[in-house]
Amino acid sequence: MHYIFIGPAGSGKTSLAERFCSEKNLVFYDILRVMLPYVKEHGSVTEKNKDVLDCVVSDFVATFEEEAFDVLEFATGGYLEQILSSLNGNVSVVYCSCPLDVSLERNRSRERQVPEHYIKYQSQFGLAYYQALQERCSFRLLVVDTSKSKDACYQELLEKVL
Repeated sequence: MHYIFIGPAGSGKTSLAERFCSEKNLVFYDILRVMLPYVKEHGSVTEKNKDVLDCVVSDFVATFEEEAFDVLEFATGGYLEQILSSLNGNVSVVYCSCPLDVSLERNRSRERQVPEHYIKYQSQFGLAYYQALQERCSFRLLVVDTSKSKDACYQELLEKVL
């Protein structure tokens, strides 16, 4: 079973995924391992330099066979279908549903901020998008309201995973 935590920057997906991995003894595969060389070369990787983002995702997906992992996270729903097809089934997608204003506020308090235009871009991939994708691809969709406290989010996740 693979779990993909998806949602815009600031939605709480990293905190939720890391806690889930820690408490369930699962392996987390962080895309930053693949993305950092691109960030160093290009400054940022967003939809404004989509060709670079395309390369990051292609390189990330290419490493899946070499990596043993249970959980990964991704912010941009537009690439989810590509990621799902490379995992060959038995996937749960945890959509971290969070209002845009909450994601933006959380981002402002971070040491490494994501450009706000990119969070707005990421936020356009909402619940309806993932439900439509679920009809085309085979995965289990778990929606967690990540605007709540970290403990409340985690409890909601556990209830839905069971």
